[in-house]
Amino acid sequence: MSLTFTDMYAGAGGSSTGLVNAGLELLLAANHWQVAVDTHTANHPDAEHLCAEMEYYDMRRLPKTDILWASPICTEISPAGGRPRTKGQVDDEEWKALPDKAFQRTRATAFEVIRAVQLHRYKAVLVENVIEFATDWELFDWWLAGMAQLGYNYQIVCVSSAHIGDAFNLPAPQWRDRLYIVFTQVGIRLPDVKPTPLAFCEVCDEDVHAVQTWRKPRKPRKGQKPRRSGVGKYGVQYDYTCPCGHGVVEPYVQPASSIINWEDEGVRIADRHEHGLDPLAESTIARIEEVSS
Repeated sequence: MSLTFTDMYAGAGGSSTGLVNAGLELLLAANHWQVAVDTHTANHPDAEHLCAEMEYYDMRRLPKTDILWASPICTEISPAGGRPRTKGQVDDEEWKALPDKAFQRTRATAFEVIRAVQLHRYKAVLVENVIEFATDWELFDWWLAGMAQLGYNYQIVCVSSAHIGDAFNLPAPQWRDRLYIVFTQVGIRLPDVKPTPLAFCEVCDEDVHAVQTWRKPRKPRKGQKPRRSGVGKYGVQYDYTCPCGHGVVEPYVQPASSIINWEDEGVRIADRHEHGLDPLAESTIARIEEVSS
């Protein structure tokens, strides 16, 4: 029998696709935004779908599955609506342009993960988020302690999507740092989730499976809040090294050109209105001009 899973805050279905490709069976995908649910349904027509505000949803109605995958949002706005979004994540004009249903306030919170887990006691819970979920959310340690209280071990992985994959599931051709927290019930053997991307070592003169090596955290300045080991203000702070111990290596990555359809020339920014497309925000155009200059 295959393992079954629930995808909470499922988006368009990328995470569901990964788990299905790994051999798991999707029973339910839930999201608060109907457009996302419709898109997910097109990608996974055999699964049950739910459009609901999870903070108000009766978790007893969720199906009993082996695994819960959740991608909660906790860095932009708190459940109480009192914490502002993280500066720099979305510029003001783009923020205002987001549909109310998609991003009016935090719909997907980590608190709902605990509520679902307390009831269903999944064998494993996989949580994915941005790095700031751990570094900037004041209640992150409390949240981890809550999962531990429910009987779970956890492993935290910081990795870029450019560095994880295999011959059947190639790494994504983009730099996208993400935080993954793998919870497993106490008593279940811990899976090996350490990232070991393939890299070339000049000393060994061969390809090796690189080892993620965390740098020593910088000492905070006076009045600055200490940060967790390995994670700095400007992103993750680690290197990949060869198992031989002879220094830093650079993992192989997929170029962006590998997924570009070069026959599709797209629409020029200046011609968007002629094709019924909304104009880009002024701040977006300014960034394009800055990069182009």
